[in-house]
Amino acid sequence: MKNLGFNIFITTMTVFCMLFLTACPKEEREPDTLSVAPASFTFSADDTREQVATISTNAPSWKFSGGESWLNIYTKQDDKLYVTAQNYTNTETSRKATITITAGDAMPVTVSVEQTAKEINTLSVNPTSLSFDGNETGEKTATITSNAPSWDATCDASWLRLSQQDKTLKVSVSTKNTGTADRTADVRITAGNAPALSMKVTQTVALYLTVSPTSLSFGVNETNDVKTLTINTNCSSWNVTSSTSWLSATKSGNTLRVRVNSANTGSSSRQAEIKITASGVPDVIVKVTQAESTYLNVTPTSLSFEAKETSTKQVSVSTNASSAWEATASASWVSVTKSGNNAFNVKVTANTSTSARNATITVKADNAPNATVSVTQNGASSGSTPPFGEIARSSYTATGINEKGATVRWSGTIIPVNGTKPYYEITNWANTGYTLYCNYIYGLIVMDLEKTVGNMTNDYLIFRPALYDSRTNIITFYIGNFILKYDKSSKVLDCSVTMEGENGYIVLIAKSKSNDEYQGNVGNMCQNVKLTLTSTSSAPMSGNEETYEVPLDNRKEIRSLPTAPHPETSPKVKNIYKQLR
Repeated sequence: MKNLGFNIFITTMTVFCMLFLTACPKEEREPDTLSVAPASFTFSADDTREQVATISTNAPSWKFSGGESWLNIYTKQDDKLYVTAQNYTNTETSRKATITITAGDAMPVTVSVEQTAKEINTLSVNPTSLSFDGNETGEKTATITSNAPSWDATCDASWLRLSQQDKTLKVSVSTKNTGTADRTADVRITAGNAPALSMKVTQTVALYLTVSPTSLSFGVNETNDVKTLTINTNCSSWNVTSSTSWLSATKSGNTLRVRVNSANTGSSSRQAEIKITASGVPDVIVKVTQAESTYLNVTPTSLSFEAKETSTKQVSVSTNASSAWEATASASWVSVTKSGNNAFNVKVTANTSTSARNATITVKADNAPNATVSVTQNGASSGSTPPFGEIARSSYTATGINEKGATVRWSGTIIPVNGTKPYYEITNWANTGYTLYCNYIYGLIVMDLEKTVGNMTNDYLIFRPALYDSRTNIITFYIGNFILKYDKSSKVLDCSVTMEGENGYIVLIAKSKSNDEYQGNVGNMCQNVKLTLTSTSSAPMSGNEETYEVPLDNRKEIRSLPTAPHPETSPKVKNIYKQLR
């Protein structure tokens, strides 16, 4: 009975629940939704980038289907669909595909995919070639047209430079074409998948003129041989000129024949220029040299010795002769000794004769003209020989500048006078007509004024001789503080004296014997006096010059002579100058 009651309870409850459930209203479910963005993809032929679609749905999941083998479709996130395309080589039509996306009971969504046909790039260049003149440098341009996103130009010629700017290609040539032929280069231009283009650049050969060899040399006697120059040029014509008459040049096709017209008689080589010219190119200069003739020179060419002089004098030798030179003397009293390669020494024996004697030294070398040195030695005198006897026996011409600044010129003679009191005379001193009486005495050359102005004076001008320098050929004298020089080479007695830094005047001054005062001057006051001597005889004065009697207490040196332009600067000179006036 107990089980029957339980079963009745269960049955009753089951019926109640079914009645309850049947009595309650039924609840409706929300439908599934699906959207995709974007709804399409487009790829270019070379486009391999990744494109993404976003999936929006309330369904618990979504999935995709469809597509083509040239597509790669995948997911990396719950709400993302990734699509990539492979390269497409077709150039005529595009290709398409569809991807279907589903989610629950939502309406499926399709995504269309298209890959366009491959684009063909175009490329053109204008002009298609460039040309430069051989002497031309600078820049020329070409225009590049292409639908490709970029273009490029390359060239491996070192004489070309390229630069790109937008649609312009700049081609630069920086050097002339100095070769012997035109030169060309290819510029390669590329753009995308367009066929590459080649632009030819040409530079013609420049005008040229070359000469070979660039110099010629002839021997001293080489006057018959013809030497040639080869002319290389692409000019239409060329010409030739010569700078001298001693050579000639003759055209023969592309050859220039050069000949020397005469031997070179000079002591040094000579040069000339041949100029080859052509229009549009620089001139070409060819130097032509002809060797010098063999020369032989000696310095000095004359030597003079006193009668008792036995010192050695030297002669320099210069020559370009290939063989050694030799020097020989024509007289036994002259000895010659070689001193190295460039000089020889000359020595003479004493001359005991009263007559002068002469000899010649001959120098020879190879085929050079002989050089000679004349040697003169004075004869001995009965008395002491004046050391500067060649001043005697001369005519002279003199010049000076007077106190007014005018040039004074005069002439006279220097002659010896023999007798119990030998002396020599200088006539017409300072253009006055007065004669100076001179003698060598006590180591001095004395110019005696007593004979000039009678009893008015007893004064003398005293020349103090210094040693003769054989190296400079100069003899130096002194007049008081002044210096006179006699040059044995030029035969000039130079009286250009100075006093206290100013030019001094040469003037002969007379003094009274009774009161020792200055009474006047003999001759014009002159500056820069120079006597040019012309020897009339090489014989020295004769007689015993040292016996000429002059009272020593009466020989006085005149040291203070008037000076210019302001003689009054010194009180002593001022007093003298006033007396002279």
